Amino acid sequence: MTSRIGVGIIGFGTVGTGVAKVLLDNAALIRRRVGVPVDLVRIADLDITRDRGILLPSGILTTDAKQVIHDPAVDVVIELIGGYDIAKRVILEAMAAGKQVVTANKALLALHGEEIFEAASRQGVDVGFEASVGGGIPVVRALMEGLAGNTIESIYGIINGTSNYILSRMTREGESFDSVLKDVRCGGDRFGAQTGHSRESGPRHAGQLQGNLYRRDHAHHADRYRVCQGIRFYDQAPGYCEAR
Repeated sequence: MTSRIGVGIIGFGTVGTGVAKVLLDNAALIRRRVGVPVDLVRIADLDITRDRGILLPSGILTTDAKQVIHDPAVDVVIELIGGYDIAKRVILEAMAAGKQVVTANKALLALHGEEIFEAASRQGVDVGFEASVGGGIPVVRALMEGLAGNTIESIYGIINGTSNYILSRMTREGESFDSVLKDVRCGGDRFGAQTGHSRESGPRHAGQLQGNLYRRDHAHHADRYRVCQGIRFYDQAPGYCEAR
């Protein structure tokens, strides 16, 4: 049994900062639940000078993702860059180096999931992607493990937190869409408390929401459903599996 788990994060934006904060602030709790220390070893980002409001141990930050991927002390690489090309290369290189991989990149998995999971199978490593679809529910492990003995005929639902918040307010309180959306765009305290978005991130996120609600292709949400569809048929595509 391993005596510790070393974690490297690639991408130190809002999500990466949140992950680092959880790993550091809840280190003792995580150790008790996992059974061994889960240590934050390295973080890579192009910008390592901006204040993220988090105190990191000396020597953790680097601008070179390869220093994370090829650090022998790193067992798990968490990809939080987003996008397609660079994120895909990072994940494939990490798996080739024998690292376990975690990603929240639903767009990448929707487009290149088959290639990524096949590569993971060849390398004998795992890909954790619970956070890519409804991470706060959660959905992925429930589909893959809790419902493993069930035949799933269809998948439907609201798997966007902000959309769920707006529709819930409209249903419970009889408010109009425009009224609730205005509150979201202002980064209201109720929105932040129920969805985890800060006042600063509210307007940007709401702008993304409006785009996603009215974009003709609805790609942001389609990516979530495509990942779920892959899990639904994972017996035909074994790569869609977090556990070997």
